[in-house]
Amino acid sequence: MPLEEYRRCLDALEPILDGLRKDGFGRIDLYLDYEPLLHPKICEILTITRERFGDYFEMPTFPTIGIPIATRSDWEEVLETLRTIGTNELEFTLHGPEHIQNQATNHPRAFEFHSLAVHRAQAYGFETALNLMVTKELLQHFEETMEIVRRNGYGQKRAAVPTYEPTPRMRRFEMHRPTLDDVEPFREYLSSFCGENNDAKYWENVDKYAERNVLHDVLLHPEHYPSVAFLESQVPDWIFVTVVPGLSIYYGNVGLYHRKLGVLGTDSSVSLVERIRKLKSNYQFGGFYDVGALPAPVNVARRFGDNKSGKLYHTVEDVFFRWLDLMDMAD
Repeated sequence: MPLEEYRRCLDALEPILDGLRKDGFGRIDLYLDYEPLLHPKICEILTITRERFGDYFEMPTFPTIGIPIATRSDWEEVLETLRTIGTNELEFTLHGPEHIQNQATNHPRAFEFHSLAVHRAQAYGFETALNLMVTKELLQHFEETMEIVRRNGYGQKRAAVPTYEPTPRMRRFEMHRPTLDDVEPFREYLSSFCGENNDAKYWENVDKYAERNVLHDVLLHPEHYPSVAFLESQVPDWIFVTVVPGLSIYYGNVGLYHRKLGVLGTDSSVSLVERIRKLKSNYQFGGFYDVGALPAPVNVARRFGDNKSGKLYHTVEDVFFRWLDLMDMAD
């Protein structure tokens, strides 16, 4: 999105965000997605967003794949701007050794640039956190990956398997999803690797998130899974909307949006506030399905669950997302 269009976007967003707050929305966050540090005017974008929307735009931790910090000629200015807006930590995503990182990010020098960016950030005084994406391929090169982690000297570390949602992008991750057998030799290490955060608890109880174990629990205790609406109540209650170039606004997270709500600057802010207010949370089942029309979870599990699958999912709800997606495709 060009800078001038972004300014118009902020102009149109201001009454919408203020209207949502007056309408009772608790927490509202303005977020720059994809890889914003690639934008040629990112310093101006960060500065004006913070100046105009300080109440909605706080990024003490800024996620990045690292490539922009390694390749931009003005990388020092970018880091200084991040410091100015209140960022004190950069979180870098790592998929594994060089061949895995390059393939996962579709960039022939992604691994090289990742390490360079980490060291530049550290030299500039930033904390550096690690987001380790645990896949079958990474586990096949686990010791090599851990040596990279030690060499890069990250601070906070987290490790997680890919999430699942019924979208083409998420379906493509299935071929890389590890199984319980894949992670068994590393689960204790991964738990201590993640310190005291929620990822550590995940690895301590990782058996719970294997598909066959979820299926067994559903069939043994169907009373714990009375309806998809009940499962939905267990999922974080977030609504995501995305603004794209041209200022169209969509229901859904970046890369996952699926319903147009209107156009900023064309549709009235009052009408857009009302449309957003009526939305279901994107990461709940109601964001993708008519929850009231779905079969009982035990029936979905019986038909689509695989009692031999040790595939690991991020949450129990993600397993149901996978089953509902299979049901949808079967229909």
